[in-house]
Amino acid sequence: MKVSFGRPDPLRTTQILAGVCIAALLGIIGVAALGPRTGPGLAVEQKAPPLVEPAEAAELALSQQGKKAVQVGFYLNRISEVSHKDGTLNIDAWLWFRWQDKEMTPFSTFELVNGEIEERSATEVIEDDGYQYSSVRMRAKVFQPFDVERYPFDNHTIGLAIEDSNSEFELMEYLPDQGSMIDPSVSLHGWNVKLKGVSSSPHSYPTNYGFRSLGSNTSTYSRFLVELDLIRYESLVTVVKLFWVSYLALILAVGACFVKSSDLDARFGLGLGAIFAASANTIAVSAELPDTPIITLAEQINIVTVVAIFFTIFLSIASLRLRHAGREQAAEILDFSGAGSVAILYVAALWIIFVGL
Repeated sequence: MKVSFGRPDPLRTTQILAGVCIAALLGIIGVAALGPRTGPGLAVEQKAPPLVEPAEAAELALSQQGKKAVQVGFYLNRISEVSHKDGTLNIDAWLWFRWQDKEMTPFSTFELVNGEIEERSATEVIEDDGYQYSSVRMRAKVFQPFDVERYPFDNHTIGLAIEDSNSEFELMEYLPDQGSMIDPSVSLHGWNVKLKGVSSSPHSYPTNYGFRSLGSNTSTYSRFLVELDLIRYESLVTVVKLFWVSYLALILAVGACFVKSSDLDARFGLGLGAIFAASANTIAVSAELPDTPIITLAEQINIVTVVAIFFTIFLSIASLRLRHAGREQAAEILDFSGAGSVAILYVAALWIIFVGL
């Protein structure tokens, strides 16, 4: 198959290529400038773990009310397998408990409300400065709905909710102990993991679970809450890895405008191939995300890419009609000006999307 190109005009071709390069450069600079500034190789401000007030004073106040208190601390060993689509992640962590009533066993009666404890270590109770002390290592799957509207620039706060299944709020209250933190070796590819804080508060359920002697239609338990921040880094690398197929497809579609529209196989073959490539990338990215009624950032990028490719096909149709009408020069002008316009408008559309983050 013989492929022929329009009559070369060095000045015009140089201007178009320069415009495309400048537009692409502006797009890359915009993505890099607008993305988060943290990650390997960049300085990250290391903040001390959030402090909590000493629990002894609060515990004394609770004892005067006839309430039992359990001090709880948290230490994260590992976090892994973050799945946007399934809304889950895995954690490996230590929980420790300090209490005074020897009849209580908080180390065996706690539960992860928003997850499933897959394994918990055996433990023993020891005396520590007038308190009963026990620590438990747990491996758990946490259920966390992820907001993917800004994916792949999304940041999340993960909440781990701990409650005691045997003691209601009227009988026992959790108090955050000092020393909760994240192990310095904790790492998660693509994210910075930080401890946002630990706290405790009563949490009510609109049911008495059939226990009518409570005399109430609600049940309230003390909840120990651990909040972890997942902050994205390497934004430019992430975008390139996710969308390089779409970018390549657009380049092919724009490049097709430099092929004579009368060469039907080459001109329209490149455009249709670009459509299939962009569609495949869209499907691959969507497979990583949950079903959502919103149009995510990733979907916006793919939609803009597909629209730009379709526009190049419409340009090919218009150019072909001009050639059939004997207007060769007008067809060439449309091809070259259209290619430059698509490239510039595409980068401008991406710029608008990223500025809106």
